[in-house]
Amino acid sequence: EERRACELMERVKGYDVVLDFHNTNAPNNDCGFVGGDAYETLLTSAAILGLDKVIVADYDCINKYVPTCISVETSLSSTNNSVEYWRKKITELALGEKIAPTRPALYRFARRVTIDERKKYNFQWNVFEAISETDKKTLDLAPDTYYPIFVDDAYTPYNYAGLVVRL
Repeated sequence: EERRACELMERVKGYDVVLDFHNTNAPNNDCGFVGGDAYETLLTSAAILGLDKVIVADYDCINKYVPTCISVETSLSSTNNSVEYWRKKITELALGEKIAPTRPALYRFARRVTIDERKKYNFQWNVFEAISETDKKTLDLAPDTYYPIFVDDAYTPYNYAGLVVRL
């Protein structure tokens, strides 16, 4: 991932915003990812694109290495999963949408939950719905509210889910 990100960094120099599109099998998982040093332009851009949830990713991923990149995750079952939708949103972004968009809810990636942990503890989670206090204790998590993302996503078969906390 780091090597690929370095290659991309050379290609995207000089751009204010770089969009990196992905799909997920997890329903209701539409969101964006930005690097840990995300600047206001990226958050405004995410809002114009209709991303109401943005995860600050400070682990090894493209967003960490390309500070102008927004990774867009769209669920395959989402009504936003169409070329027409994204053409419209990219056009709005390019035109500098005049309406002040609502700032997206910000989250920070906290932890991956493996398939083995899911089998051992029988977690039953829904995307962006807070996990229970019992599950937090089971995983020995700090006293925050944790929200799962990418629950049972076939594209990441080695993980059951990721956990994020709201900033």
